[in-house]
Amino acid sequence: MHKFVDFIPLLFYIRAYFYMTTNHQAMYSKTLTMKDVVAITGLSRPTLYQFIRSGELICYRPSKRKYAFLESDVNQFILNSRVKSIRKEEYDG
Repeated sequence: MHKFVDFIPLLFYIRAYFYMTTNHQAMYSKTLTMKDVVAITGLSRPTLYQFIRSGELICYRPSKRKYAFLESDVNQFILNSRVKSIRKEEYDG
């Protein structure tokens, strides 16, 4: 029991660290909607949904039916993507 009691504050520190790092990233990165990502990448919505399901494109769900993307995640997806139809020549990052 004593070891578990010492472990509880560690869980709170880990949770606080995770909260600070995710909010720090969101502060310095612009949030994009699905329409913005379609316009930037040139891919269709069903194709983007496939990338979301496979885990190649990271999204956040602020509500049940809404998708939100961080601009830094979309830029990383464009740079690392295997898809040839993405507009890499127009990407200035």
